[in-house]
Amino acid sequence: MAKLGEVRRVVLGRGDDGRSGVSSDGPAPAVHSMGPGYAVTEIWATTATPPPVDGDDPTVGGPGLDLALPAGHTRFWIVEFPPHNAGVAPVMHDTPTLDYLVVLSGSVTLELEDGSVELHAGDTAIQRGNRHAWRNDGDVPCRLAVVMRARRSRGRVPSKARASNCRNKSAAKSGQ
Repeated sequence: MAKLGEVRRVVLGRGDDGRSGVSSDGPAPAVHSMGPGYAVTEIWATTATPPPVDGDDPTVGGPGLDLALPAGHTRFWIVEFPPHNAGVAPVMHDTPTLDYLVVLSGSVTLELEDGSVELHAGDTAIQRGNRHAWRNDGDVPCRLAVVMRARRSRGRVPSKARASNCRNKSAAKSGQ
């Protein structure tokens, strides 16, 4: 695995002649250390819908780790969790975003208010503003790719809506 926060980022674009090419190729410009073994690497950001496909790099001098994205904004991050959470207790939180997640390496437990689920390299999760926490019980770091998009409702999902969209624990564990 690469060093903490080290992610190669290749940005494509078009030249003055209209032909496709590489605009930049190198380390992602913004890495935030969140404590021993924890890092969030900002890969890209958008601030409008539809997003512009030219212009300056939106991750340089941007808002940083703002989880309260305005409508139409997105973030693309690589998030790293150290083995055994570096002895730090996971923190339950929710975000006003719809998140698409892919486990790139290692394993992580996604803790929810009504149970938990283990995710391994290659697994995906769709986080819909739910209250959650992340826990790495493994002996190796875990690396996630995360795309966050502002969601329409800033409030919590009503319990009736939550219950109608969730499988019960026994069905989830049996894969039904």
